[in-house]
Amino acid sequence: MRLFIALWPDDSAVAALQSWARAAQTALGGRIMRPADMHLTLAFLGKASEARAQALAAALAGWPCAGRAFTLTRVGVFERARVAWAGPAEEGCAQDELAWLHRLHDNLWCRLEGLGWQRDTRPFRPHISLLRGIRGGEKWSPRPAPVICHPVDCRLVASRPTHDASHYEVLARLPVSPVKGFREERQ
Repeated sequence: MRLFIALWPDDSAVAALQSWARAAQTALGGRIMRPADMHLTLAFLGKASEARAQALAAALAGWPCAGRAFTLTRVGVFERARVAWAGPAEEGCAQDELAWLHRLHDNLWCRLEGLGWQRDTRPFRPHISLLRGIRGGEKWSPRPAPVICHPVDCRLVASRPTHDASHYEVLARLPVSPVKGFREERQ
């Protein structure tokens, strides 16, 4: 099994992202992510034994997860992985949201490293996968309407790949509490 820790968006955001995915599929082909599987990965942990996964699930139970809404305004493609994705803007007013996601990622990794997990050396690029197995995307550059995501919870997930897709098993859930000093209004 492979483990990851991720934020799960609210139903309204997932519905909008499914719409983005259907539009992208017309241009790129590929397989649309199942609504229940759409997430923003905070930490990919890689392969782990059942015992190590259960120990992490137990440790995670007491960890805080301060969260807030974030806005997805852009789409892109990871050519090598053959994935189309949605992500927050990297400039403008969204920089605060992006900074918050990076802080959450770094705080989580500080705790994980304390338990002996090895941090990925690649830079953190917050995104939600829309499609897998695309045929290409060099000419795909839509301008979708922004989607506001309200994280429902943070989950430790075991991914078990099969020949046609990965199946997710939630091993632990952390409630998302509001970031101190930040009050958000749901729209």
